[in-house]
Amino acid sequence: MTQAYVCFGLSHPEHYGVMLDPSVAVEDSEEGLRAIALSAFAPLVEAVVACRPELPGEAARHRARTAWASAHGAVLLGRLGAFSKLGGAEGPEGVAEEAARSMLRNVMV
Repeated sequence: MTQAYVCFGLSHPEHYGVMLDPSVAVEDSEEGLRAIALSAFAPLVEAVVACRPELPGEAARHRARTAWASAHGAVLLGRLGAFSKLGGAEGPEGVAEEAARSMLRNVMV
């Protein structure tokens, strides 16, 4: 899931940017935006719970938030070419794979 998300963000920067731009939101109420955000976030929480069913709910959500933030950081750094400057992965697929491995370690610890 993470690898596909990061690769998409790197390969489609315009679409990725619109997904995170509140000025183009179709829902303008705070409650509506929160509901949309939670429904989009739920599959990531479910993936963490599937990997670590023994985690209490808040711990699973915390790890999911960390993975979500890491995915967005990987897209930003990948777009800036920072991974290759540090001797890391290059290209969308390489950055996405490196980010996914890192996030999997975070979930499994």
